Amino acid sequence: LPATPPTLADLGHRAALVACLLAPEAVGAGFASTPWPLLSAELSRWQALASERAELRSVLAGFDEARLLALDLPALQARWTSAQTAWFLIKWLRIGGVRRMLRLARNDGNKPEVARLGLILASALRLAEINLQLREAAPLAEACLGSLWAKAEPQPLVLARVFAWGARLHPLLSHCAGEDLVCLGRVRNLLAALFTEGPAYYGPDTKIGKRLLGFQETLADYFTKLDELAAELRLSRIHIDTAGDHLGTTAEVLTHIKESWSQLREWCSWQRARQDARSRQLGPLVLQLESTTQGLPISDIPALFERSFRRALLFHCFETEPALRNFFGQEHLGNISLFRACDERHSTLARELIRTRLSARIPRDQVGADNPKTELGLLRKEIGKRARHIPVRQLLSRIPKLFSLLKPCVLMSPLSVAQYLDANHESFDLVIFDEASQIPVWDAVGAIARGRQLIVVGDPKQLPPTNFFAANSDEDEESLAEPENKDLESILDELMSSGLRHKRLQWHYRSRHEGLITFSNRQYYDNDLLTFPSREAALGGVQFRHLPKARYDKGKSRSNRLEAEALVQELVSRLRRQDGPPRSFGVVTFSMAQQQLVENLLDEERRKNPDIEVHFGEDSPVEGEPVFVKNLENVQGDERDVILFSICYGPDETGKLSMNFGPLNREGGERRLNVAITRAKHEVLVFSGLRGDQIDLTRTRAKGVRDLKLFLDYAERGPSALTSQSSGKTPAQLASEFEQLVAAHLRAAGYTVHHKVGCSGYRIDLGVLDPKAPGQYLLGIECDGATYQQAATARDRDKLRQQVLEGLGWRLHRVWSTDWWHDAPKELGKLLAVLRDAESLATP
Repeated sequence: LPATPPTLADLGHRAALVACLLAPEAVGAGFASTPWPLLSAELSRWQALASERAELRSVLAGFDEARLLALDLPALQARWTSAQTAWFLIKWLRIGGVRRMLRLARNDGNKPEVARLGLILASALRLAEINLQLREAAPLAEACLGSLWAKAEPQPLVLARVFAWGARLHPLLSHCAGEDLVCLGRVRNLLAALFTEGPAYYGPDTKIGKRLLGFQETLADYFTKLDELAAELRLSRIHIDTAGDHLGTTAEVLTHIKESWSQLREWCSWQRARQDARSRQLGPLVLQLESTTQGLPISDIPALFERSFRRALLFHCFETEPALRNFFGQEHLGNISLFRACDERHSTLARELIRTRLSARIPRDQVGADNPKTELGLLRKEIGKRARHIPVRQLLSRIPKLFSLLKPCVLMSPLSVAQYLDANHESFDLVIFDEASQIPVWDAVGAIARGRQLIVVGDPKQLPPTNFFAANSDEDEESLAEPENKDLESILDELMSSGLRHKRLQWHYRSRHEGLITFSNRQYYDNDLLTFPSREAALGGVQFRHLPKARYDKGKSRSNRLEAEALVQELVSRLRRQDGPPRSFGVVTFSMAQQQLVENLLDEERRKNPDIEVHFGEDSPVEGEPVFVKNLENVQGDERDVILFSICYGPDETGKLSMNFGPLNREGGERRLNVAITRAKHEVLVFSGLRGDQIDLTRTRAKGVRDLKLFLDYAERGPSALTSQSSGKTPAQLASEFEQLVAAHLRAAGYTVHHKVGCSGYRIDLGVLDPKAPGQYLLGIECDGATYQQAATARDRDKLRQQVLEGLGWRLHRVWSTDWWHDAPKELGKLLAVLRDAESLATP
């Protein structure tokens, strides 16, 4: 290139040379001399015609184009059109003629389909028209496009590339030549000469060609570096247009770098981390971070990474684990319903099978029925007698085989076993003791010896065998000497101390309100009992009625009359009120004297109010549960809906409080308290002139007194009294992130949600309060989290829990995390619909 400053013509010449290097293929000289507005319009038209012709040829595939266009297509078109409205026979003849003519142009000699005749004729006519137009454009096209015109058969893609190249070339020529039309003409002439001479003038082997190739490589390298810089600065929100004004963009980038000099160290640190990540094959992660962190602080990136990693891991788990990939909540609920039905049917069939097998063993024939020497004859003879029956013990010893057939299961007390079963009686397959904590060892030995296997059921935390109240009732309960009234060892204690295999039953069904068992569960069972939460939101069930004027008559009657009167008044009021479902009632006193006083006062009220008499007999509204009045020593084994306590002990007339609380002061007194406070199914009412904070534990070491203090405090203050004690297993109280997510959506919808409703190892994951009755839960929501997974068996997880909770009045809804993951809006809509239905069905 000349060393002198280039003229406009030289600039145009150079621009033309560069444009030639960028050209898709060699073009004709007319491409430079033809005005661009005219040429661009023609190029667009030629491209459209070529594209349309390509489509028409695809429609006419199978035809020889030359033979097809040689036919009299207008005549065939007219014949086809007239056939559409002609009589059917003429129509058939005309269409047949058209098909025969078109068959002459087919490559395979077959007639075309009738359904395509109209399309074929229209396409052929249009193809002929396009060919004519392209032939008419040949002079200009060949001058401009040269060999690219390909004898009127240009390719649409080639024309498109030529058009794009021309759109860049002609503005460049005008830019180099300015408004000087003379110079512009010179540039076009030079360009036309270059196109005429072709690559021989500027080819790779020529001097000019080599310099142009070097310039092209430098320009390409510049473009590459600018693209890399644009990628590096993506986080800085600079818009870099590498397809436009590169010099202007470069200036903008440099200006921004200068203005952001204080951030250069942070940017360099990121570049090092970025390069390190890319060297470890983490390029996609870098790109994702750069594309999603626009405007975010750099401190948010770790959280973003962790979220993305967890999401990717979750996707991977779903894709690789069939149980997750194929899980569908509705289908799983259907399987659960089927399992419940099958399990219930299995239990029913098992009972019927056992009953059938046992019934089949009963003698049906009458052989020997009249012979008193046979077992059946002897039994029939004794049944027929009116008097002088042989003793039961002798009768059972004389019919050992028949007895086991007629009565395969016998319910007897240890005393009855010794009284009615001879020592030589045939052994039973299984001996079962219930309430074993109250059976002395010597009473149990005789029954154990009459069996091959033994099951002993009892609670070591409940009442042991005792003769505390067997003494003379006139003797002061508080002054009985310890050695005379020591608790006896039970068969349960003996067997447990012997190290025999044992199993702890953990499910607690009796208490319909969890607050009734919460104190005992935490104080005596290490919070290991599996209790079920109540529908009432507040932890209740135990109510405290403090009677500050009540006094314990320590020196005379050893009773508390004010307590007894308040208790009897409340009991009679409830017996007469009974406006809701019928409830059964029981009274538990802490001394025999108080029991007698309550019974006397209650007898007076029964005489005054005959309408309550029905609650004290076998015709009680709650079948089999008439009102009882018992003391600590004989209440074990009983249960009622409502239990009323009379503590009895408290300050005397002088205000002095003795630390002697009868049987609670003795060893094992805490077991008596545990028995008493776990008799209720719905409610406990504690009547006491004594408050927990009045008991001074420095004056006594009795565990029973200590626990009485804690219980009175719990009855008065509720759950807050238990905060200092063990709160159970921590993991059960922690809500999972999925549960928190569901709860957040429900709170956004206006509901109040509580997590982990309950007190023991089993909790309902989410409880939604009833807006109309804030003291009750509207709906219990169970998720498939830790609580669901930790169930020991499918029966516990999918059947028994729900039965118990529904029996407590709960409405339950299951939310599956898999379904929520796939379609959270849909699952949330279902949940809100269930809540609305529950609101409409809720009892005011």
